[in-house]
Amino acid sequence: MNAVVSPRRNLTAGRVRVVGRRSGLVAVLLAIASLSPCVAAAQQFSAISLELPRCMAAETTLNYGLSLSSTAGPTSAAEMQRRGLKLDADVDGRHVAGSIDMQKNLLTFPITPGGTRRKIRVRADISEGGVAVPGVPAEVEVMATVILRPPPIVDMGDVDAGCAAEAHCRPLDLNPSQGLWDGAKLVFRRKDAAGSAESRVNVWLNDGTKAQNVGEKEATIVWSAQKHLQVCIQPKECATIPDKDLLVAIRIDDPCVAPLREEYCSRSPGCASDVFAEVAFALKASWRPSPWWTCNRVWVLSLLAAALVALIVVGVVRPHRFSRTVSLRIASKQSELKRASLRTLRSCVGGRHGFYRGAVVSINGEGLTVRANQPNIAQFRAGPGSRVDLVVRGSLERQERGVFKPVQLPVGKGAPRLILEPNCVYRVNGVVYFEVFF
Repeated sequence: MNAVVSPRRNLTAGRVRVVGRRSGLVAVLLAIASLSPCVAAAQQFSAISLELPRCMAAETTLNYGLSLSSTAGPTSAAEMQRRGLKLDADVDGRHVAGSIDMQKNLLTFPITPGGTRRKIRVRADISEGGVAVPGVPAEVEVMATVILRPPPIVDMGDVDAGCAAEAHCRPLDLNPSQGLWDGAKLVFRRKDAAGSAESRVNVWLNDGTKAQNVGEKEATIVWSAQKHLQVCIQPKECATIPDKDLLVAIRIDDPCVAPLREEYCSRSPGCASDVFAEVAFALKASWRPSPWWTCNRVWVLSLLAAALVALIVVGVVRPHRFSRTVSLRIASKQSELKRASLRTLRSCVGGRHGFYRGAVVSINGEGLTVRANQPNIAQFRAGPGSRVDLVVRGSLERQERGVFKPVQLPVGKGAPRLILEPNCVYRVNGVVYFEVFF
């Protein structure tokens, strides 16, 4: 692009500020003014201070004009031409010759800095008869005309949509872009509507050094032609498969972008071009639904683990256990019962509860405690609290006022167990005597 513009889009007066001082060269000229008519004329000019725009495009020619009425000397182009006055510019040490615009009564010189992104120093000198009055240097930010050209569509191929799906990546080629320079800051952002199915997919940007998530926050990378950019997508969770392409926007982060875009739009009706503008590209994927188990296995495994823990807790806590204070005496004769040792039910064989098994103490026909799976005539089973239930295989009698009387036992399947009373002597099958203390 080689557009010709002025700092304020026209060549009007007010482009120069006359600094209220005289240069050292002017002071010398004043001292010897009487020796040369040309030198005497040059002392009428003060140093020129340019008011250039802050930024300009590197490819643009800035045709800068100085109004003759703003100089401290001749006030017409004809007079300047007659006297042989010249306007020269110094652009970073490069000489740019000025010219006289007779129609607009201006002194003009073109500046075409070139390059990509840099800062230049510009100075305008006015001279007569070979004697110049140096101007005041001005700095201008120069930026190449940037047109970002990412591929319109990046084909991501077949992508699994399940929770456990890994990131799926493709190269992102920005080399066709115009005006990009090493060190330029590129900013990426999502353009999907918040809460949409598309926004439930992570977009990652990897420049070879680190991966950045382009989502709630923008991702910034420093461009280099040697870097190989990758764009990746990955579902956040078991979300609905997107029915649209994912959209990502990219722009240059530079303070000169806005003023140069405005300058460009002022000369381009509609301003629809991508010059200095944010552009978007689409990520197109063929989504493959994952099996139900793949997407929901975390929840299923969590529920199974919770159920297993509950079963273990119930199996340990629910079984009844004998109270520490419940004791038992057993003998094969009633006369020996008082001399029999008193033992807690917990200390007897089977007296402790197990996993999903309540505490059970069994006695055989000889009055000995045995395991529950061995032959027995009665079983003491732990009940809620300190209660002890009795299951008898045969007859049961209880002593009342020195006489043993039969105890009616529960019969039938599912019949309730007999609840023993404390401090009572019982006889089982007429051969085994016992007494329970609570």
